[in-house]
Amino acid sequence: MAGTRNQEERIEVLDKLFSNNRKWTSKELISKIADETGSSPIDQRTLFRYFNYLEEKGAPLHRPERADGHYYYKHRFSIKEIILDAEEVASLKKAIDILKEVDNFELLEEVDTIIKKLENRIHANISEVITIVQFEKHTISSGHEYINDLLEATKGRVALRVSYQPYSQLNATERIVHPYLLKEFRNRWFLFGREHEAKRITIYALDRIKKIKPSQQEYVRNDLFDPNEYFKFLIGVSVPEGAKPETIEIKVHKQSVPYILSKPIHFNQEITKKNKDGSMIIRLNLIINYELKSILLSYADGIEIKKPAHFKNEMKRVIGEMKKFY
Repeated sequence: MAGTRNQEERIEVLDKLFSNNRKWTSKELISKIADETGSSPIDQRTLFRYFNYLEEKGAPLHRPERADGHYYYKHRFSIKEIILDAEEVASLKKAIDILKEVDNFELLEEVDTIIKKLENRIHANISEVITIVQFEKHTISSGHEYINDLLEATKGRVALRVSYQPYSQLNATERIVHPYLLKEFRNRWFLFGREHEAKRITIYALDRIKKIKPSQQEYVRNDLFDPNEYFKFLIGVSVPEGAKPETIEIKVHKQSVPYILSKPIHFNQEITKKNKDGSMIIRLNLIINYELKSILLSYADGIEIKKPAHFKNEMKRVIGEMKKFY
């Protein structure tokens, strides 16, 4: 892969040199490419291979006669200005189809339109893409119909009037919302934002939204959180009021070790001890929330929470409540 990237970089340099309306000897080109890319000089054979590539892309390259030792473009040209070929468009189409499978909604309509334009420009009939990657199909929660509008409002910094009905309320109420982030967790979508003039983040489940429309209120920019930092110590979306990341130690029993190793609970998971009986101790640095508890409970008797004590006692209480139903 690195070799391919180096080749692309050298060809781009070569194209830039020719685009400067200068005539070059092969020796000058080899030296200049090495200087521009900070790599070892290529040999004459490799340089000629790059010439062939440029010509395949339609470059009007002048190759010298015996009395003329210079290479140059015969008229204005750059590979950066040429359209993708049929094979490249087909690859792009394949990638978009895979993204649609992952996202499961219509965010990529604009890209589809661009691909159709590319197909027309190169007069290529791109064949239907054969399915080679298939993702697990999940049931879809309601609220997906709002994703595009919320995305546009977030990008365009538009305040919204949102009719919202939490599970705890019988009726929906309207509120002014300044949208900052769309976040997916377990195939449910959530909007992070602030209610008008509030000084804290509010999270809205899209399946509880009843209606949205633009508001005339001036948009308030996000000064509450950095999305790139916010989720470093968080599983899911909920943050109990005042909660901070805590060091959590868990004993993973032998039967669950392969699962915890192959799919860590969180990316900051680390192994602190491997025991002779095949079990191990792992450490996590996370905010303790509902989503974390749910994931740990899914391992049943395969894990044992050791620290902190208050978390161990809380999980013991939850398991005790569960026992009443069995």
